[in-house]
Amino acid sequence: MDKRAGEERYIKIKEDDAIQQTKIKDMGSQAAIELKGSTYEERCKWIEDKKSIGNDHFKNKEYGEAIDIYTASLCGL
Repeated sequence: MDKRAGEERYIKIKEDDAIQQTKIKDMGSQAAIELKGSTYEERCKWIEDKKSIGNDHFKNKEYGEAIDIYTASLCGL
């Protein structure tokens, strides 16, 4: 592998990582907005509802969407 190809691959991985980190931060912010003022029980229900939606995506082999929903549900913790 030439040096330039390796550098381009490294840059791509760094960009993908930065995009993923931003996406998770956005999910956390959205969860905080949706759960603001929620009781513990309401928070648990929200998490279970998200998990159920993720399960539906997984059953439909929509793995990317399932991962996003599961990650969003973890932000509710």
